[in-house]
Amino acid sequence: MIQSEWVNNGNEANGLSTDRDPFVGADSSSTSPSPEGPLGASFTIPQPDGSCPTIHNLPQFVTPRGGAYLFVPSLSGLSRLCVDPVVARPAPPPTLPAGTTFIALYESIKAAPGNPPEAVLQEQIDVVMLYQQHLVELGNELRAADSTKIFPTSIGVLLGTAADMTEVFTRGDVFSVCGYGERLIDLTGPFILGMDAGPQYDRESSIMRFVTPGSDLQALEPWIEGLAASLVATAVSQSGTPFDLVSTVAVPAPLRFVGHYFGVPGPDDETFMAWLRAIGISVFEWWSAFFPSIKDVTTSISPAFEAYLDGLIRQRSADIAAGTTVPDDVLTRLLSLPGVDSPTHPMALDRLGIRRNLGGFAVGSSVALSAAIVSAVQYLLDPANAGALQATQAASRARDAALVRQCMLEAARLGDPSPPSVFRTALTDAVLAKGTLRETKIPRGSIIVLNPTIAMTDPDAVPDPLTFRTDRPAGTYMMFGEGMHTCFGTAIATMILGAVGQALFALDDLHEVSPMQPGVGIPGEFYPGSYLLASGHI
Repeated sequence: MIQSEWVNNGNEANGLSTDRDPFVGADSSSTSPSPEGPLGASFTIPQPDGSCPTIHNLPQFVTPRGGAYLFVPSLSGLSRLCVDPVVARPAPPPTLPAGTTFIALYESIKAAPGNPPEAVLQEQIDVVMLYQQHLVELGNELRAADSTKIFPTSIGVLLGTAADMTEVFTRGDVFSVCGYGERLIDLTGPFILGMDAGPQYDRESSIMRFVTPGSDLQALEPWIEGLAASLVATAVSQSGTPFDLVSTVAVPAPLRFVGHYFGVPGPDDETFMAWLRAIGISVFEWWSAFFPSIKDVTTSISPAFEAYLDGLIRQRSADIAAGTTVPDDVLTRLLSLPGVDSPTHPMALDRLGIRRNLGGFAVGSSVALSAAIVSAVQYLLDPANAGALQATQAASRARDAALVRQCMLEAARLGDPSPPSVFRTALTDAVLAKGTLRETKIPRGSIIVLNPTIAMTDPDAVPDPLTFRTDRPAGTYMMFGEGMHTCFGTAIATMILGAVGQALFALDDLHEVSPMQPGVGIPGEFYPGSYLLASGHI
């Protein structure tokens, strides 16, 4: 097609002649004589003034020797190649420099003849990212003096207190989620977690709350308990044989829920979680903007993800129209609302709106929860936390679901990897912590970093913050957010976390075989890749 229509026949582009390309075209006069002479022996060159001078008697510069149609991978195949490269495992997190502090280290980076501004910025990013792996230490340092509890850096304002993070979370008129919305526009399109208060947010959040009512929880609880029990039983089917917690439980548990409840099962676990992780890290982690490779991967997988969602929506629409029995899930409920084909209908989303919100809820329901399962289990199996493990095992064997959930929440709060950070953008010049010694002016456009781990280990908000306790109020767990954009699925996330804990810690002699290893490539290296466990018997 390229050779015959574009190169040799010009494809009549924009009304131009069908002359062959003068450099790579083929002179076929010997095999296909033309009344006008050799094919492509001339080339017309339109000029801005409307004239069209022609060059005649061009020689043939290139002689084709053959051609073939060649296999080209599908978009989904290319996406998988992009998101799962075979590279070496990343090195363990670097340790903190001895004898220094974050603030001293950050402020020591100065522009100088041998250290230009771009190098300074990169060094500052490196220091801030180093401390993202040591958030308890960072929080303790920022809280050590009032003057440093709010610390502006070149890439974001760091906060050291739960009170300041709560203020940012709850002042949505000043501290906006628009940064998420801007990133989502290039991917799945904005959904409600990337919208500030306004008519569109009110309308779409009302619709999503209507199709995900709290009354669903009663039916979901036994289903989730059965799912967790089944996954764990399958994983440990051979007594004493190691199993990978990540691939057998932590990844499939939230993905099965997304498939069952939202109607989005994914093509397969590996591909689906790779999509969701890439989108999640690109959109919600404040620091992802400083890693162009993350955006490159996310942009590459976005078409496949959108095409997959569009295909689900088309098929379900066809099934509904044909009277086929369909699941009573969120997808069916959205497509069954009146006015689904009218984007202005007050009680319906059009198909693009359905795709946007299904994609967003799939990300929000799976990525952080999968990591939290690994984090909680890893904390509880650490020999240093034997008391916490015993309490969790006792609650599991007593089938005390509420206590198991509390144990798993506490373990996820204290475990590694830490709950993901989020961010807000200042819409105007604002004052944070007004009336306190740490009162700080936040310039318009600033990125404010919200690290749940720092908030959840603030002794002014959480008594005995590094102690495992099962009597903490729900407000302790800031990993679910605060204010208008508190996680829609908090109740379900804790339910899944608890059900997995119930199934795992009822096992006899559950123990770690090898430490948790991060994944490979992007986005895998930012998430748990494998974690081998074993148990004696059920």
